[in-house]
Amino acid sequence: MKDVGKPGKFELAHSGTVFLDEIGDMPLEMQPKPLRVLEDKEFERIGGNTVIRSDFRLIAATNQDLDKMIAGGRFRKDLFYHLNVISIHIPPLRERKREFIPIARHLLRNLSEEATLPDINLAKETETLLKTHDWPGNVREISNVLERALSTLDDDTIEPDHLPFYNSRGTKRSKISEHAWIKEAQARVEKTAILRALEEADYKKTRTADMLGIHRTLLYKKLVVSGKLKPWQIIRSCDGKVKSSRSRRTNLEV
Repeated sequence: MKDVGKPGKFELAHSGTVFLDEIGDMPLEMQPKPLRVLEDKEFERIGGNTVIRSDFRLIAATNQDLDKMIAGGRFRKDLFYHLNVISIHIPPLRERKREFIPIARHLLRNLSEEATLPDINLAKETETLLKTHDWPGNVREISNVLERALSTLDDDTIEPDHLPFYNSRGTKRSKISEHAWIKEAQARVEKTAILRALEEADYKKTRTADMLGIHRTLLYKKLVVSGKLKPWQIIRSCDGKVKSSRSRRTNLEV
């Protein structure tokens, strides 16, 4: 008997639980495989001929209408019956307005902790705007929007104009303005990273450049672009500090 290949999800889930997300997106030609496992609770590894039994609980999720998919011939009826033992319908977020802000705050707190940021708040106007959006992508879409907003923050509060579907006039962005917004967001993130590195390096530019993984000359240019230095300030004096041609000094050391 040959038993080759690595253990699969069903084998690893013995005495446990398997979660199949977006089961409605599984191609029709792939659906007989999980069906056979559900019917017999046994299978063979790829390239092997040893029958392996596994006792597991299966949880599947989808945002598709499986009844319509079955009628359209895009989902197997027998697989549906095996899956549909206990069905739990979770309404979309647009139908649960009262829960939205607590969910958004929870996601924001998790994202802030992952990015090692202080507590981030939602402005009242932002909360109102978030509640009026349809959110076809549900929690995933909220998480993506909040993560994107965090990358553009200058302080600890998310304002309406930090949201990708809103600008200062309260209208949806055009494709042109969206492209400009992305470049602006990238510039803000870069500036924040440079300023934080400067602080950690005690404003020594050589050490700052090493921390950022860039050449000191490129750091000079980025400091000029960010407004931290003026072009005429990039002249070093013999005492090792940046000195201007107008005999001015900054607190940025080499």
